[in-house]
Amino acid sequence: MGDVVDFGDGSDGQEPSLPEKRKSGFPILKILLFGGLGLLAVVLIITVVVITVRIMVAQGNTQTAVPVGEEYRDVLPIYAYSSQLNEMRLSTADKPPASVLVKVLIGYDTGNKELEGELLARKPQIMDYLRNYFSMKKAVDFAPGQERKLKEEIRSNLNGMMKAKGVRDILFEKLQTVEQ
Repeated sequence: MGDVVDFGDGSDGQEPSLPEKRKSGFPILKILLFGGLGLLAVVLIITVVVITVRIMVAQGNTQTAVPVGEEYRDVLPIYAYSSQLNEMRLSTADKPPASVLVKVLIGYDTGNKELEGELLARKPQIMDYLRNYFSMKKAVDFAPGQERKLKEEIRSNLNGMMKAKGVRDILFEKLQTVEQ
């Protein structure tokens, strides 16, 4: 009666208990459970995305507007340039002063006869303004990274002194700085 039979599988010959039977069976239920959870997660993500997109569309423009200034244009416009200003050799405000050689071209819309005539009539005033402007600058103000700032200041100031406000561009045909 008390004999135990050894089957060589590590069991003592007794029937497996109830929890052991449940561990070994029903793998299909686990697959369905994880599949259902995955499907639920996908539905939840899609719902959140749809709601977010609807909120953003309801708020207005979904894209940021990029400013389109002259520096952002792909194709530069063609201007007429006044080359009647003389080349100037000046000294900077540095101690000791640096020597600057500059020739400025003033750009305006082609066919703007009013501005063209005013540039010719104001040539002495423009030359005096440019001489004063460049003489107040230091040598570091003429570095290549500063040219855009110089051009913008000159363009703005020339438009301020002109009756026909059509100066569109400033070019430096020559701009050389020699420190002494």
